[in-house]
Amino acid sequence: MDLRIPLSSFVAACARHNIQHVYLHTEMGETELVGWSPTGASILSTSATPRAEIEQILTQGKLPFSEGRSAEAGAHHPVWVAAVAYRSREDAPGLWVDALPHEPRAGDVLERFHRELTEDGEMVGLTLAEFLNLARPTVVVLSPEEQSRFAASHEDTAP
Repeated sequence: MDLRIPLSSFVAACARHNIQHVYLHTEMGETELVGWSPTGASILSTSATPRAEIEQILTQGKLPFSEGRSAEAGAHHPVWVAAVAYRSREDAPGLWVDALPHEPRAGDVLERFHRELTEDGEMVGLTLAEFLNLARPTVVVLSPEEQSRFAASHEDTAP
């Protein structure tokens, strides 16, 4: 059994499943936590919380940890797809799409989108608030489950 849970529940879940040690791996701002119970079940969590804060949570929960990751790490990570539709300078509306290994908040998606446009030089001199007022964006986030349901609904229509 593999159980993927939010960081806020990780220490308690490890205690319930008698996990005595966990492994952490941080890559591109995301930290993956994994621990194995004596029965072979794994408890997994992925978080954008800073690594130092995660280590503090584990230390406070008296859960020892070290650097490491599952051999299968990355093979079956859930992915959330975030999209922003917005009013553009073109005749057609704009659409920006991103994929993340954790569930994003709409505000974080908008900040990431604004930062990318600013860094790419596509938008100069507009604050996030000004951009939001002009672009009137709409954010949609698709969870892994929603993506599966969408894909399943089209299984009969494949060529």
